[in-house]
Amino acid sequence: MAEGHEPRFTVEEKVTAVEGTREVTGPTTLTYTSDEDYVGRAAVTFEVTDGDGPDDPEGRTAVLTLPIDVRASRNQPPEIRGTALLEVAAGEESALDLSRVVVDPEGDPLTVEVTGSADGLTFGTQGATVLAQAQASVPKGTRVTVPFTVSDGGHPPVAGELAVSVVASTRPWRGPTRTR
Repeated sequence: MAEGHEPRFTVEEKVTAVEGTREVTGPTTLTYTSDEDYVGRAAVTFEVTDGDGPDDPEGRTAVLTLPIDVRASRNQPPEIRGTALLEVAAGEESALDLSRVVVDPEGDPLTVEVTGSADGLTFGTQGATVLAQAQASVPKGTRVTVPFTVSDGGHPPVAGELAVSVVASTRPWRGPTRTR
């Protein structure tokens, strides 16, 4: 923008909103309203000019995007996004932090409870982390789905499923070793 010039919208049609609606209330103001019950990232994008209007040949234009963090007006339950997959080696223990796939809109601390079982596997939890141990007799390649619940302490628990796969090893592969 040139010194002494005030930015203004070029045309209303070039004002867009993500995850909500927008209303242009003047040449320099707009109102954004998020979609009902939406919580998360949103944005408003618009074109501005420092000229007298969109057809001013002396006016400079720019497209701007304003990020918006839409927060809940009331506490929301946690949401399970994606699939939780836990790999455990036979005879060993493994852990998975479910905060990778479980989101609480307000960032409340989460508590997980494994509500099902599977032959040869035992489960425990610590906060949002699931611990699994496979008996040595469980064949590698075994795949099971185990139900779990997650709670933020303010809502009834939300149900989800944990996919568990028994593998040969969970240790990182080091590649071939050189011999002399």
